[in-house]
Amino acid sequence: MPKAYPDFEETAERYLDGELTPDEKKRFLGRARKDEELSRMLKEMKLAKDSMRIYEDVLPGAAKFNSARKRILSAVS
Repeated sequence: MPKAYPDFEETAERYLDGELTPDEKKRFLGRARKDEELSRMLKEMKLAKDSMRIYEDVLPGAAKFNSARKRILSAVS
């Protein structure tokens, strides 16, 4: 966590969850874009959050597909 912005991670989580007011969002993004390290950290946090969302959305469907595939293969065999 950057020393210059001690609550960055908490604020970034609130930003990614859409919990910041428009004014807070504007201040947060302005500050994050000015600092290369903060910008990089925010991008990494967004990527991780998006990856988890995809994982949570895809995994149940993949499990159903795999189960159906196994039933079909066992019926054909």
